[in-house]
Amino acid sequence: FIAAWGSTLQSQISLAPGTRSSALFGLQDLAATFYQLLGLQRPVGQANDSKSLLPLLTGETSAAPRKHLIVQGAPISANAAKRIDRAFYSYAANGDLWKLISLSSSTDHLAGIEFTELYNLTADPGESINRLNTTATAELQEQMQAEYLELLALPQTIASFEQ
Repeated sequence: FIAAWGSTLQSQISLAPGTRSSALFGLQDLAATFYQLLGLQRPVGQANDSKSLLPLLTGETSAAPRKHLIVQGAPISANAAKRIDRAFYSYAANGDLWKLISLSSSTDHLAGIEFTELYNLTADPGESINRLNTTATAELQEQMQAEYLELLALPQTIASFEQ
């Protein structure tokens, strides 16, 4: 993600050029960011899972706008069963970013969930070592699976649209 203000607006981005962030965000977060940037109220029922990145861009905070993110992949059809993969990104207690991949029904996201992969993206950004069902990650895997299932059951995965 690259952010820059043009010369027609007074820049609110206070970060130095070339600044990098490891903050977790998804494309859905652009909606809240643009609403806040433009000073507009979000329409009811729109962009319910969006968090604004503006406080991060303006230097108001260095904290990531979200601690977890669910990204839906492409539908997969096998044996007439329509399935879809999802990636759940979450930070561990030590600050490492982890990715848990699951398959489930494309018509009922809580049906037939199968966890297939687990990666430590901080130590292994290329996702070369699947750590699913290993002794060293058993507790973390259990916590992530429980949090993922809890979030899937909610109507939205963040507490509020605002920062």
